[in-house]
Amino acid sequence: MDVRRLKTKVTAGFKMRGLMLRPETSKYLVEVLEAVNEVELEDVIERILDEVEKQPLSSSMVELSVAEAAVQDCSQSCDETIDNVFNIIGAFDVPKFIYSTERKKFVPVSMTSHTVPSVCGQAREKSELFRERYSILHQLKTVEALLGSTTKLGEVIVLGMITQLKEFHSGLYTESGFVLAEGWYEDSVFHVSAFGFPPIESSFTTRAYYGNANFFGGPSTIAVKASAKLKQLEEENVDAMFVIISDLWLDSVEVLEKIQTMFSGYSTMPPTCFIFCGNFSSAPYGKSQIKSLKESLKVLADLICEHPSIHHRPPLGEHITEEFRQRVPFSVFTTNPCRIQYCSQEIVVIREDLVSKMCRNCLRPPSPNLDIPNHFVKTILSQGHLTPLPLYVSPVYWAYDYALRVYPVPDVVIFADKYDPFCISNSDFQDNEELVASEVLVVDKVTHHTIELSWSAMQEDRSGLSEKWTSYVLEQMNPKTHTYGIIYMGYSTQYIVKKLEPCTLYKFRLRINRPNQECHLTSTVSACTSSEPLNGKHLHQAVNRNDEDELNRVLQSEKVNVNVCDKLGFTPIMVAAQKGFIRMIKILVEHGADIHMKNGSGKDPLMLACFAGHLDIVKHLRKSGATWQSQDTGGCSPLHWAADGGHLPIITYMIKDGCELDIRDTVSQWTPLMRVSAVSGNANVASLLIQAGADVNVRDKDGKTPLMVAVLNNHEQLVRLLMDSGADWDVKNEFGSSAIEMAKAFGKQVIPLN
Repeated sequence: MDVRRLKTKVTAGFKMRGLMLRPETSKYLVEVLEAVNEVELEDVIERILDEVEKQPLSSSMVELSVAEAAVQDCSQSCDETIDNVFNIIGAFDVPKFIYSTERKKFVPVSMTSHTVPSVCGQAREKSELFRERYSILHQLKTVEALLGSTTKLGEVIVLGMITQLKEFHSGLYTESGFVLAEGWYEDSVFHVSAFGFPPIESSFTTRAYYGNANFFGGPSTIAVKASAKLKQLEEENVDAMFVIISDLWLDSVEVLEKIQTMFSGYSTMPPTCFIFCGNFSSAPYGKSQIKSLKESLKVLADLICEHPSIHHRPPLGEHITEEFRQRVPFSVFTTNPCRIQYCSQEIVVIREDLVSKMCRNCLRPPSPNLDIPNHFVKTILSQGHLTPLPLYVSPVYWAYDYALRVYPVPDVVIFADKYDPFCISNSDFQDNEELVASEVLVVDKVTHHTIELSWSAMQEDRSGLSEKWTSYVLEQMNPKTHTYGIIYMGYSTQYIVKKLEPCTLYKFRLRINRPNQECHLTSTVSACTSSEPLNGKHLHQAVNRNDEDELNRVLQSEKVNVNVCDKLGFTPIMVAAQKGFIRMIKILVEHGADIHMKNGSGKDPLMLACFAGHLDIVKHLRKSGATWQSQDTGGCSPLHWAADGGHLPIITYMIKDGCELDIRDTVSQWTPLMRVSAVSGNANVASLLIQAGADVNVRDKDGKTPLMVAVLNNHEQLVRLLMDSGADWDVKNEFGSSAIEMAKAFGKQVIPLN
């Protein structure tokens, strides 16, 4: 890309984020991005911008040091390693993010004035933990829309924390929980008519707005959800399995026997991970139980050692588990709660009897008919916190309260609770029924460049004027600005989105405009375009990148012609010959590549390799049947092109291999020696040709000799070499002019001869 265009593109990208570049910063970024493919340029600029915004900026002017750090971080974030496949994150290792009302985004605590979290927190951190919980819920887009609603004159919706109220609807409403209360003001009194939990926001929606920041924790610098490699590993490992056991009383013989049975059952197909949660003793912990627990762990270690494929991961202190860890080195001891990241899946595990504790602390006891598990899950997710209870009921380290957040919503939350087992999907709580339309947007068909969408429609009479029909507006989200743009307006119930990129995630929503002026919005649907069918583009990409694995994959599919041409008329083997990729050449030849095929100017792979100076490729092509007699559209042979390139080792090999020295082109009747005289004037190449027997007095179609051409082009060293090699100075061309006369006529310097 042109440097000026590139600079404009970079500057515009930063301006969109409210940032300006110093001249030296702009120059640095342009130099860095010059090597980036134009197709990938916008994504690379966006990643650099994300890294810039993660740094503590003192102003909107981006300094050179900030840009350099951002580019370095961006490069590192793109390197996915196998270390990110499975990680256990303790509560004290969870990264802390603070919501910035000015920047409208979450920023790391290091970029704020907040102090680094400490177990011995300060008094102000007690109030800040509630303020931070409130900020998380307040910034939810659905909450913002509700709080800012003015459609009901005289009514208002507020978000606040429950302290005391007299009347409640059924549900697990506890003190210190946050609710949306709807009502009206009268005589300075807020009268509540209804209240409920803040709407639950899916992690997909959260990440769509805040990008790939790693809220969850772990070694990855970006959210594992953004990793295509980890997603692929996850999909390939269909047998992945986690076994979770709570209240593992190791002082019970019966429990140990059941563990033995369990290990035996899993020994042939061990799970990805065993998660053992306390309590590990049937009796309350005390001084006497520590010794007993150590002995019980020894027994457990013996059981594990009998099954070497089993790995144990219990959460206990080092002073108790030191001997156990020596015998079972793969064990991991972590906090309660803890987080587990497996490929792109995010899992939270907590050992606490929360269901019964929340029921006991409801401001109004739950009804016997209440579906406790559903209300419990809804409460946890709507509060975005594992323990939305008063601190006197569920104490926490004030400064580490953020480690109990479940925002963005993880894939799985495991409560190791004594309550009857239940399993509830988050999808049951995703939508606010009053705001979402009854129509459903459906993805019907997906290809590598199209997505076909349809939606159900209410039965209505369409015999009259179209103004009385329900109309539809289909919107697509811009992944960079996270805003929706209209791609279709009309009365149809289906639409095909075209000209999409392969393997790309797209998001859509449907706006329904009813004749009675009501406007409804469907839930957002996502669809990822499929991989592009293998074609010539993939074959040429593999060759250009010198990617053996990809080349073999494309060729072995037998779906692509090995001799397919690119836009310039080059076949893959021509590209490989020009670039010097010998392994590509060998693989292409093995798969039947035509070594005699020529491009638009008549050059074959041998000519391209000779001109580029790749001797190993020249030898391999000759061995595979390439000929020295091939000529391009101008009649030039491989020796002509080798002479133009000035590659002495290749010319030496060609001479030894019997290549014709005085082969002529079809345009000017020039031999390779004549080409040297006219083009490069390379005396070393000329000397090699002359020593091999090239004719120094050969004439072209105008009767010119190599000496005449060398004189006309001021190649003084070559003129001396030709004269010393027997070139005739007095010979005349077909117009009757000698070399000396031609030199005088054209004002050239003639070398005096002794």
